[in-house]
Amino acid sequence: MLEIKGEHISDSSFDDLQLVCDILYYDGQLLSLYRSLENHLYLVVFVDVDKDFNRWLLIQVTPFLLHQFSIENISLRNIIISNNYAYMFDTNNNLEKKNIKKINTMDLPEDYLPTIDSFFTFKTT
Repeated sequence: MLEIKGEHISDSSFDDLQLVCDILYYDGQLLSLYRSLENHLYLVVFVDVDKDFNRWLLIQVTPFLLHQFSIENISLRNIIISNNYAYMFDTNNNLEKKNIKKINTMDLPEDYLPTIDSFFTFKTT
């Protein structure tokens, strides 16, 4: 996995997050919405994997931004880069959060950012 600079924070940070829903799921969570006990909303985005860990970005969002995303007015990429910072963490096979960092979104590698056209599309069959 790529080495990302950032401020290390406690591995117990965000233990209070509760899953609201999976937005994108394919053999596992790829994009999910979580809520904290303080009612803050977060998108959790899968960004990388190696033999020991899965890596995730955690981005705080507002209900307004979620709505704009749901009606295709803003892309996931723009949600991420519109924040000054995000959190990155790794999970092991036991789903324990490790290596939590607060990072400047300007320091995110291009490989960790969704494409420019990463809009939410809800399609029915």
